[in-house]
Amino acid sequence: MPHPEGTPILKRLLVLVAACVTALLLSSMPASSQTALVKVRSTATASVTPKTDRKRPYRFTVKGTVLPVTRPLKCGPGVTNPRYCTPATARDVCRGKVRVIIKRGSRRVTRKTVSLRSNCRYTVRFTIRRRQKPGRLTLSTRFLGNTYMVAKSARTLRVRV
Repeated sequence: MPHPEGTPILKRLLVLVAACVTALLLSSMPASSQTALVKVRSTATASVTPKTDRKRPYRFTVKGTVLPVTRPLKCGPGVTNPRYCTPATARDVCRGKVRVIIKRGSRRVTRKTVSLRSNCRYTVRFTIRRRQKPGRLTLSTRFLGNTYMVAKSARTLRVRV
């Protein structure tokens, strides 16, 4: 018959073994099967060059970055306690797509969607061949989100044609 005082020690030992096995499984698990505990806010920046292009074809380049506000956590499936999660690497976080839309008033002229590079930067080059009335075009840039960061829009930019 087992000793009644040994039961709490056995339970503690089993919990410790389970925690070690979970940590080993998480470290050997591929990143694609791991998920974020909570998506964090992101910041998106954008800049455009040139500010003015008066001759066809109109060419513009939009550059920017997308970064998390705080360091996201990478957790295994079913893990809800942040204590058992690891910080996500830049390689994990710097994934996703950025969409840039060019409009004249409320009418869309063109749009492009590009992937983030591994350093969380993006570059979009536009060539507009169709004749445009002289005036302003509005560029809207939006990070579409990923496993670790929520979607975020950058400030609206304006160019002259």
